[in-house]
Amino acid sequence: MTATAHIDTQATDRFATQPFDALSVLDHQTRAQTIALDEAGPGRYLQIEGAEGPRLLSLHDPMVYVGRSFTAGLRLDDHSVSRRHAIIVRRGGRTKLLDDRSLNGTFVNGRRAEEADLADGDVIVLGSVVLVYRELGERAP
Repeated sequence: MTATAHIDTQATDRFATQPFDALSVLDHQTRAQTIALDEAGPGRYLQIEGAEGPRLLSLHDPMVYVGRSFTAGLRLDDHSVSRRHAIIVRRGGRTKLLDDRSLNGTFVNGRRAEEADLADGDVIVLGSVVLVYRELGERAP
């Protein structure tokens, strides 16, 4: 006796060709606060990739808690992100990323970090969520 399996190629193609929309991990309130790259003024931001291109989240507060918790300033609704995953602190013109005892760790540029000074272009991974730290200056007219 032999068994055969039928694979619906239309269903698998649908999943394989869909671009990942990282914006979907943001709660609706945070998602509404994102802006397009060309609309951003000078400041510090976290960049997240959406289906229609990169979007920016402003880091205007001196301390931002990141995690799944409803009290987080940046809420990421993803099972791989801890309730209290990380803290972004701005002090003295510098921005630091602190791991908040997360289960899956906080990574900056591929390295696990308990604490890291952030620079423009640094890639931050929280669980399976990928963000890019951006510092935007004045634009030339």
